[in-house]
Amino acid sequence: MGGLTFYLGVLVGVVLGYTVLALSVPSLLGGWLSGTSVSLFIGVLTAYAFGLVGFVDDYIKVVKKRNLGLMARYKIVMQVVVATAFLVGMQLNGTLSTALSLPIFGRLELGYWFYPLAYILIIGFVNAVNLTDGLDGLSSSVTFVAMLGYMTIATLLGYHTMGIFGAAL
Repeated sequence: MGGLTFYLGVLVGVVLGYTVLALSVPSLLGGWLSGTSVSLFIGVLTAYAFGLVGFVDDYIKVVKKRNLGLMARYKIVMQVVVATAFLVGMQLNGTLSTALSLPIFGRLELGYWFYPLAYILIIGFVNAVNLTDGLDGLSSSVTFVAMLGYMTIATLLGYHTMGIFGAAL
C-alpha cells in the first residue's frame, strides 16, 4: 500500500512539475517530444516498471502466502529486462552516452564497458532502495533528505516557484 502512495505521489509530482515548467519556461523543455521530455517519460516508466516487479514480489508474499515472494533469479531476470528496456529507450531517444564526466579525470569514454557498469549500478541501486525500504520504510527518510537538496538547488538556480512547489509537495 505504501508503494502505491509513492507511485501516485511521483506521478502527481512529475505531471505538475512538468506542467509548471512547460508553462513558465517552455524553451527549457523544447516540446512534448524533445529529447529532454522523452527522457523524463522513459525514466518515469522505468520507475513504474521496477515498481511492478516489486508489486509482483509483494503479491506473491501476501496473496499466495509464500514468505519468500518472487524467487531471486526471476526477480533479477525481470530487473535485467527493465534495465535493458531503459537503456534501449535512452539509446533510441539519442540521450544515452557511454562517456562519464568525472570531476578530477575529465571525460572518460567507456565504450562497451559502459553497459555492464550501467546494469550493475541500475540494478544495484534498485535493490539497495528495496533493502533500505524493507528496514521499516527508511527510504522515505532518505528520499526526504535528497528532495530537500533538489529543492535547495532549484531555489538557488532561480526557480523559486519550483522550489516552493517542491517543498509543498
